[in-house]
Amino acid sequence: MDHAAENPLSSPCRRSLFGIGCALGLGALLPACRTTHPATLKISSHIWPGYEMLFVARHEGLLPADQINLIEVPSASDSLQLLAAGITDAATLTLDEVLRARATGLDLVVVMVFNISAGADVLLAREDIPHLHELKGLRIGVESSATGAVMLAGILQAAKLKTEDVDIIPLPVNDHENAWHKGQVDALISYPPVSTKLQRQGGHIVFDSSELPDTIFDVLAVRREALAQHENALRLLLRAHFAVLERLNQAQESVLAIMALRMHEQADAIAAIFSALVLPGPSDNLRLLNGEPSLLTLAAHRLSRLMQDAGLLPATAGLTERLSNPRFLPGVST
Repeated sequence: MDHAAENPLSSPCRRSLFGIGCALGLGALLPACRTTHPATLKISSHIWPGYEMLFVARHEGLLPADQINLIEVPSASDSLQLLAAGITDAATLTLDEVLRARATGLDLVVVMVFNISAGADVLLAREDIPHLHELKGLRIGVESSATGAVMLAGILQAAKLKTEDVDIIPLPVNDHENAWHKGQVDALISYPPVSTKLQRQGGHIVFDSSELPDTIFDVLAVRREALAQHENALRLLLRAHFAVLERLNQAQESVLAIMALRMHEQADAIAAIFSALVLPGPSDNLRLLNGEPSLLTLAAHRLSRLMQDAGLLPATAGLTERLSNPRFLPGVST
């Protein structure tokens, strides 16, 4: 009963609810990418609170324009296109998007973990559906994205159901509220601020990403061949990110105010998302990225198996090249 006409990985517009969504084409992004000096580190990013420390750092002058060009794009799919074309050096992505890119031959290395979802991604159900095992035969709305598909796979596994046991309704995140109000879905995979709004309107959480620990990571991924050329800029970028993160932990209101202005969102909505995210500092990043295999690599192996079982990655996709590199973290010597 799967209504999806496309592979969920073919449209990875994850976390594009904030901002302008997936409307901008690659051609419109090229001038911003090509007007900088070749030695400048070019990073693309779409709007998601976990990535916002970079934009606060730029706002406060911590990212010198002659060394770092932070390029705003509508979605992860745009970032992946720019990386594949060799136009940018790095991007903010989810780990499953990194695995998808590597499976197509794009050699990306994770140099920092922005956040780990610990309840931010949820399955909302209507009041008359109290438990996961009651989903059989019902309509589940889900964004056509890699992370949406990973959440769906985890939900079906936890409910001991197969894909054909439910009616999967592909829904862009900006249609989630409308579909819920019109009764077009019985349950919905979503995230704040939509999920928090729908909870206030009778929806309740029957599954969240805390039940998929160390699965949904947001990371900074860099093309392997760009690492050596941009070592100084990467170190500067990561120091700036962690400086803002420390301020967020110590004086949240002032940092959230800057984020709210750029994101056109209420500060409390952004804070609600942060409350369901783990935001690793330098030492936790080192713990995640160091070693071979690193903890992130072990998590990637588990995630790969989940994605392969769900048909989201080819069975031959493997992690033959090192996935993570911690050497750009503050305090790590080369």
